[in-house]
This record gives sequence, C-alpha cells and structure tokens, in this order.
Amino acid sequence: MTASMSLAITAKDPNMVYIYPFSLLGAICAFLSVKRRKLAWPLLTTFYAICINIVGLSRASGIL
Repeated sequence: MTASMSLAITAKDPNMVYIYPFSLLGAICAFLSVKRRKLAWPLLTTFYAICINIVGLSRASGIL
C-alpha cells in the first residue's frame, strides 16, 4: 500500500497518464465483481486501489 501511495504522489516523474486510466478501469471492474460476491476485505482493498488511482491520475494530469 505504501508503494502505490508513493507512486500516486510522484506520478509526474514517470509519465503515468497512459497507465492510470487502465489501472482505474481494472480496479473498478474488480470492485464490482467483489461487491457482487459480497466479500468485505477485497472490497476494501479494491476501493483503496480506486482512490489511489484517482489521486494518481489527477496528479499525473496536473489537476492536483
């Protein structure tokens, strides 16, 4: 979790604008499938991945 947070904060150094949308799409699909199966812990970790991908995408795009 620390590595993903570190990468999201420094998203401008390696240009991640092309990577984060696909990672976000994968995290959203995983979230929906885990929610359908009603699994609590994977739901929490995929929600964290979605949040980190949004932060990383906004940092890489220059919004934050």
